[in-house]
Amino acid sequence: MKKTLLITVALLLGAASVHAADPGAGQAWRVPSPELYARVRIESTSVRWLAQVIGIEADEASCLGGNPRYRFPAGTGVMEFDLPVSVTQIGLCGQATAIGMDYKHIPVRLEAGKTTVIRNDEVVRAQQLSRFSVPDYEHLTKTRPLPDAAAADKSASRYDTSGCSVQTKRQQKGPVAALVTPVSRNNCWNLGDGGVFVEYHWTQLNNSIPDKTNIGFWVSLNNSAQYQKASAYSCKAAPQAGYSPDTSGNIHYVCAASAPFQFRSYPRLLDFAYDQSGGRNVWNIQVAVSLDDAGNWDSLNGSNYFFSF
Repeated sequence: MKKTLLITVALLLGAASVHAADPGAGQAWRVPSPELYARVRIESTSVRWLAQVIGIEADEASCLGGNPRYRFPAGTGVMEFDLPVSVTQIGLCGQATAIGMDYKHIPVRLEAGKTTVIRNDEVVRAQQLSRFSVPDYEHLTKTRPLPDAAAADKSASRYDTSGCSVQTKRQQKGPVAALVTPVSRNNCWNLGDGGVFVEYHWTQLNNSIPDKTNIGFWVSLNNSAQYQKASAYSCKAAPQAGYSPDTSGNIHYVCAASAPFQFRSYPRLLDFAYDQSGGRNVWNIQVAVSLDDAGNWDSLNGSNYFFSF
């Protein structure tokens, strides 16, 4: 009986390793089953020089040691990761320095099909995954391994440097604009610089300071999506229309919120950006804009703003 049990456990662990192997820095996590996985969104943390995020099952590892099965390089802005519901702690691990390491271990109770939000090192809520963020799990499990976008500029000798020039392209639909920097192949040295830059525009009256200050962007590139809050805001006086001066005394301002989704920080967008031979696919991009944290979106009534490059 004991031998049978050991063999069964070994087989289960072997099967789990197919999906649980470390994806490596800069690679998106492969999600084998939506029924067993949840999403973790990290909106803010007090950890200085955040270097990586780890998912901890039981006491297998910590920021201070061990070999965590689930680990991801830290990005900028809001970060999202797909993790199995067996994870009981999220480790926010800072960069090791001569004076030590800053870190936080946050207990979590993950629920399948829901997003657990961590803000200021605390769990604030778990919410049902919306149509804006549910990935195509079946498709994700069938894709090939991704190049190490996050480390592209750290080990450029592994990458091709010819034919890797980048030309920015821009399209705008209503208040939303998308700019892409399409690197031609996924073995280019500057792959990490590629990605999508998004903007949201609005007008306001007699105020040069943006009225909207909590804009967020959901961006999907060929059905692989990531989310972050806007990282920059600006307003400038709108050009006057016509030849007659405006005597009303009012000043109209055109304002914008924007966020860069570079591949080195948002590697999940690489999932379907390139084909099996490494050439660039057509980039079909969808954008939805969160206007606040209360669930208000500008998404063309759920259709999303669509761009193709």
